[in-house]
Amino acid sequence: MTGASGVLGKHVVHIATERGLSVRRLSRTPRPGSAWVVGDVATGEGLAGALAGVDAVIHCASDPRSHAETDVTGTANLVRAANGCRVVFPGIVGADVIPYRYYRSKTAAENVLETSDTPHTIQRYTQFHDLLWTMLSSLIRLPDVPVPNDTRFQVLDAAVAARHLVDAAVAPAAGRLPDVGGPTVYDVEDLARSVAAAHGRKRKVFGVNVPGLVGAAFRAGGNLTPNRDESGITWNEFVAARMN
Repeated sequence: MTGASGVLGKHVVHIATERGLSVRRLSRTPRPGSAWVVGDVATGEGLAGALAGVDAVIHCASDPRSHAETDVTGTANLVRAANGCRVVFPGIVGADVIPYRYYRSKTAAENVLETSDTPHTIQRYTQFHDLLWTMLSSLIRLPDVPVPNDTRFQVLDAAVAARHLVDAAVAPAAGRLPDVGGPTVYDVEDLARSVAAAHGRKRKVFGVNVPGLVGAAFRAGGNLTPNRDESGITWNEFVAARMN
C-alpha cells in the first residue's frame, strides 16, 4: 500500500494485519523491517519491483501541498507499474463539484484510473475527524475564532474508511462504489466550540462568508452525502479520546 504512515494508512495497516493479510508498505526511503519496500509514486522509481506479486494496492498516498505530483502523477505512475494489480483509491466526497485545487487533483487521479485498463475500485469519503480537529485546534489559538459561514461537515471515523478500503482490496475490482459519509452532519461553528471546550478555552466562534465558488460549494453541501455509516466512533468520542 501507499501512504501507510498517514492517518488513513495507519488504520488500513492495522485492520489488514488483524485480518491476517500480508501488507507491503511503500516508502520513499529505506525503513527497517521486511514489511517496507522502497518506491516513489511521484517519480515512479521502484514501483514495478514494489508491486511484483501483489494482488491489490490501496493507494492512500496524497499531499495537499504537492497534489499534482503525488496524487495525479503518482496515480498515473502506479497504473503504469500495476501490471494487472488491482488499485483501490480513496477519494473525497464532492471533489468533482467543489473547485478547490486539491480536490481537482483528487478527481483527476480518479480519472486516471477510470480511463486506464487497470482493474480498480474508487470510493469517496467525507472529512475525517482528524482533519477537522487539526484545523480547528489551530484556529482556537485566536481570541475570536472565525469559521466558514453556513458550512457543515459530515465527519467520519478514519478507521471506518480504512475498513471499507480493506474490504475493497480483497474483493474483485468494482469501479466506483457509493460514497461513504459519517453518521452526523455538524455545523462547523458547533465543531469549533466543542474543540475549544475540549482544550479548556473560552472562545467566541463566529461565521464569516467565504467568497468565491469554493465557499459557495461548501455552503451548498457539496461535501455531504446521504450515505451514512453509523459504525466507528462519534465526533464526541473522538474529541474525548484526544484529550485523555
